[in-house]
Amino acid sequence: MAGRMGWASSMVGRTLEGQYRIDGILGEGAMGVVFRGVNLSMDKAVAIKMMRKETFDTPDAVERFKREARVWSQLNHPAITQVFDFGIQDGMPFLVMELLRGATLRTRVLEGGPVAIGRAVKLALQVLDALDATHDAGIVHRDIKPDNVFVEDTALGGERVKLLD
Repeated sequence: MAGRMGWASSMVGRTLEGQYRIDGILGEGAMGVVFRGVNLSMDKAVAIKMMRKETFDTPDAVERFKREARVWSQLNHPAITQVFDFGIQDGMPFLVMELLRGATLRTRVLEGGPVAIGRAVKLALQVLDALDATHDAGIVHRDIKPDNVFVEDTALGGERVKLLD
């Protein structure tokens, strides 16, 4: 594990495809690391999900990931994380996505305790709406869990769900 995070730490400060600078680590998942970054041409904060080379070691796996990224990027739904770009750096595929501000549902529950029923229903309806949109596009999520439901606070004091992964 230390070697894996050492790799992620070594990515901080690097620029991908001359366009995306990696500024820090946001989190680590089973297949890769999510970084905080900047789209240099737009001066816009983004999230960059970089997959580890060993998780995509066949050309077929990279092509499949690229196809999925392309389909995901065409989804336009307020509860689905926007994907802006796809690339490969040093043999490792990466996605450039909108940078979210908030926390996963898992983190919110761990920090705030049980979710009141009315709030749970509001959040669940947003998740279901996002899943309906993905299913309409022929995508099956296959990993719905509190870690993959991100909760953002809105300017009006509400909460907006963003489906991850």
